[in-house]
Amino acid sequence: MRLSEHVESNPPLSPSLIGLIAEATVKSIRILSSLPHLLIAILLAGATPVLQAGDYPKDQSEAQVKAAYLIKFEKYATWPQDTLPAGAPIEIGIVGAATVARELESRNAGNSGKIRVKRLQPGDSLQGVHILFIGSDKSAEISDWLANVEGKPVLTVTDTDGRMPPGSIINFVHDGGRVRFDVSLTAADRSRIKLSAALLTVARQVYGGKA
Repeated sequence: MRLSEHVESNPPLSPSLIGLIAEATVKSIRILSSLPHLLIAILLAGATPVLQAGDYPKDQSEAQVKAAYLIKFEKYATWPQDTLPAGAPIEIGIVGAATVARELESRNAGNSGKIRVKRLQPGDSLQGVHILFIGSDKSAEISDWLANVEGKPVLTVTDTDGRMPPGSIINFVHDGGRVRFDVSLTAADRSRIKLSAALLTVARQVYGGKA
């Protein structure tokens, strides 16, 4: 085919069509970039377990968001069968973080006993605790609490908003005004807890393995 024939059979795009294509491209980019934000909204709304990272409902407090995370984390973690048999209630131990504890207790009222909330003080037994959350107001005690459950099948969650505490499996952080979390696969392996790919995909950072 001669060049002149090719040009005739493939006329140049009109300015209006070019504009439509550009607009569609921009919209596609915006949709793709917003996917993580859509995911977190589904998680916190209590929909089908799909973890997310991004904005949370503006009518929810930080304590409500963290409580929602703590409840949902159980759906993305697998404990040894002898530790948490199928259908058994999950026990969440709380160190400090009074507002988060109250929110969990409030939510627990509608969970038909599927979740148990236990406020902990130094020296309390951790027997039967599946998730241990250490609030930011007890940061001075983090190393002691983590040492008490080292190597045990306990999903440890901290709230330091900084470097991942050694031994912590999940750590809450603030990122651009949003509550997000980092994950340590090394700590999870030591605790014999398996974390799902969905959790790792939306974590801000994953340490000790491939997300």
